[in-house]
Amino acid sequence: MFFKKNKQFTITGTGIAQVGVGQLSSKFYHDPSKPYYVKTQECIDFDYHFQNNISYSIGFISTEKGTDDNKSWSRYLRINKNQDGTVQLLLDGQARDAI
Repeated sequence: MFFKKNKQFTITGTGIAQVGVGQLSSKFYHDPSKPYYVKTQECIDFDYHFQNNISYSIGFISTEKGTDDNKSWSRYLRINKNQDGTVQLLLDGQARDAI
């Protein structure tokens, strides 16, 4: 299946929670004069200082431009800093299991 390139999405909200602790940050983008758009394969700015060796759940709500359908997305992540100084990004099951 091929996806249309250059799809544009409106981000209406983002959230960050620490696993086992709860919500740390949430932002909503409802001001129509300052919409938050991203295109396919662009990064979403969570504007948060993630710490090493802590498991987080991140999420956002998006609407594809030209539609009214909101979609919620979420993912677990953990940044592991090893004893030798290397850094490893763990996602989803690996991030949850590393607790």
